[in-house]
Amino acid sequence: MFPLLPDEPLGQLSIDEALVEVDGPRLFTCSNRTGQRFVGLFVDENDEGETYLLAAVSPDRHGAFRSGLVDARTVLLEQEEGHVYEVQRAHASGGTTVRRIAVGNIPEQWLPPASLRIALPTETRDHFSLAALQQRSLAERRTLASIELDGSGLRTEYPLRTLGTVLQLVQDNIYSIAQEIREVATFAGPIQQGILDEAELTFVETMAASFVVVVTPRVDNQLVEMPLARQSIQRFLDLLRSATDAAALGREIARLHTRSRSRLRELLEELDEVGSGVRLDLVTPSLPSQSARVTRTQVRSTLRAIRELGSDQTERMSITGLLVGANARTHVFELQDDSGSKFSGRAIGTAAAALQGLRIGDRYTGVLLREILVEALTGEVRHKYQLIEIDPA
Repeated sequence: MFPLLPDEPLGQLSIDEALVEVDGPRLFTCSNRTGQRFVGLFVDENDEGETYLLAAVSPDRHGAFRSGLVDARTVLLEQEEGHVYEVQRAHASGGTTVRRIAVGNIPEQWLPPASLRIALPTETRDHFSLAALQQRSLAERRTLASIELDGSGLRTEYPLRTLGTVLQLVQDNIYSIAQEIREVATFAGPIQQGILDEAELTFVETMAASFVVVVTPRVDNQLVEMPLARQSIQRFLDLLRSATDAAALGREIARLHTRSRSRLRELLEELDEVGSGVRLDLVTPSLPSQSARVTRTQVRSTLRAIRELGSDQTERMSITGLLVGANARTHVFELQDDSGSKFSGRAIGTAAAALQGLRIGDRYTGVLLREILVEALTGEVRHKYQLIEIDPA
């Protein structure tokens, strides 16, 4: 138990986390029995006793402070209630006195420097629990699925472009698998409207564990959930689960229609680019939960297996021309051939490392993989290029 305040007026406090310790806690968080949390700071000591400042913080402010978004000085000067508590603890008796101080009256010498900033990985969303997701599925009588990605920062946040791309590719995988379930798989043209209606997913919420997105089959004004989306998620989960077994993976990939194989490869390429694995959980009210986890290493091995199998819609081509753009960090390239046509995309494998040190404006010969892709909603055909080799021309 925290010895500063045995009882009133703030309640009995216990330390949650000591962030800075020098002969005892100097910067810490504590809370009382009702769950009110405070940021505490040691500010003074003399022969009579010690003095601390306590600032009550909301969950949002606590998360911002712990993850480094807000520094300790700001926590005190911009306290959400407009005041802090001065707590004096006597050495001799151990007794405490508490006084409320308006933030504008805090002595300057008690305020920490603006550089006093904590930066720890912090869950700034509710913690994900598969058991809780099962309970919610039962209570709401609907299928729920969670997609977990490896977090990329101190807070439970994710880059918007990457998140949007990954979630769109998950939806595209569900659409293409739904086509196969209904035995109407196509390569060209838009996905059939009936498939789009029955296999569309809806965003529910985000949670922490690294970063989790919860989705559910779209219902709208229907009285009951359509089964195709759940069946497609199940098939997608089985496909991800096979990544742990090379023989099973080969069989599963070989079964896929060209469109599904392309969509799966695109998803894995995006995950590989950002260095993330993926976990998929599926829960329904009447069935046991199911999970599949693909680590970062398995993402790469699965990607290699798909590339080795190839596609009828992929061709190898050689381009000689000027390097007009290259980014060694993001592995993006752009080549312009002698006719003025430009080819851009991402470098993969050894070509990704080879981009380092190449000079814009010099002539190179690049070996590209060109794939024909078809947008699910519009049927629009586009070409995707990947650089697999590059050498001076």
